[in-house]
Amino acid sequence: MNASDLKTLQRKISLSYMLTSCTLLLIVLLTVGVLLYQNLIQNTKRTIRYDLSRYVEQLSAEHWIDHTFFGKEEVENDYVIYILDCNKQTLFQGSLLDPKERALLWSEIEENEITFSQSTSINLLSRFFYVFRHESEDGLIQCYICKDLKTVRETLILYLLILGIGFIIGCILLYFASLRMAMGSVKPIRENMENQIAFVHAASHELKSPLAVIRTNNSACTADAENRDKYHKIIDDECQRMAKLISELLFVASGNQGSRYIKRIPERPDTILIRCYEDMLPLVSSAGMPLSIDLGEQEFGNILVDKDRILQVLQTLVGNAIAYGASEKGILLQLQKEKKQISFIVRDYGKGISPQQADHIFDRFYRGSEDRSEKDHFGLGLSIAKQLTTDMGGRIYLQHLNEPGAAFVVTFREI
Repeated sequence: MNASDLKTLQRKISLSYMLTSCTLLLIVLLTVGVLLYQNLIQNTKRTIRYDLSRYVEQLSAEHWIDHTFFGKEEVENDYVIYILDCNKQTLFQGSLLDPKERALLWSEIEENEITFSQSTSINLLSRFFYVFRHESEDGLIQCYICKDLKTVRETLILYLLILGIGFIIGCILLYFASLRMAMGSVKPIRENMENQIAFVHAASHELKSPLAVIRTNNSACTADAENRDKYHKIIDDECQRMAKLISELLFVASGNQGSRYIKRIPERPDTILIRCYEDMLPLVSSAGMPLSIDLGEQEFGNILVDKDRILQVLQTLVGNAIAYGASEKGILLQLQKEKKQISFIVRDYGKGISPQQADHIFDRFYRGSEDRSEKDHFGLGLSIAKQLTTDMGGRIYLQHLNEPGAAFVVTFREI
């Protein structure tokens, strides 16, 4: 996958996120719209029935019709009110419709069975009405209310407008959110691609040096036959160095593919540190430095590790101390316990590690030596050590010191 493919993938993911999110938003807004509509209609019907009961109660109590009051009620509430006394219409003519329109509407009402509990819908004169009827207890007075739904329609249009604007604004926000989520989704892929490119470049650079030495000395063997053994020795050393580099590269690649095998079983940490001390003592001594070990006085429980891998980690740290932390005080191996955490410490007394170097000390192909003259180290050891420690459920870090030297700490939980 190249950069163009990654951009295409990001666009597809962003489009997928946006379409899904906008669909969900639309469903939510439609649900809200339906609920608002139902609530508006129910409130309208409830208000009509309440007013109808109030009017009938007033007419029954007063025995006369207040034309001014009912006319005002019609105008304020978009009502058309009909009042019947002994099944005959009264002289109240209302204010909302002219006499001809009122007569047409009444003829439509007479053709339908109007009740108090259930609304009846009538479409007349380009208007839509809800009609309810109520009567007094003695049945002498009847009152009809025809509610013009013009204001209800206007309210519904307002709701739809608000929901539409909300949908547009939501889609715009979801667009930017989808872009951000898509960028987050492809970020691991992009980082993996960048790491692969950096890995290949660094590996190519590291392999270039021994290959150049081999080619140069191979040519020298032909030109200077007397020193052929010397050149063969150099070629052999470079072949071993290149074999070590390739082995480390393959190890790193196995970790990237998730194919590295770790067998974790309970092990005694003091036994592991003693084994590391015995294995590394000849190498440290050959470098002209003392190697000491401090197991403390505490009792240590078991830790869950792969013995070969933890030894590899500790040996890497000791080798790193030999290469970059040489001093007369040598190297100290320590074992400490704090609560349920058991720590292996590899301490040297060299020039130490600067804060700038500490930020990159576990990066692949990073070497603390600025002149890169140390040929036995490729900048992969600490990176591999960190991977192995993490795979075993532990933690490795560089301890801050207030005196010269460096101390690497590898911790595991006691079981």
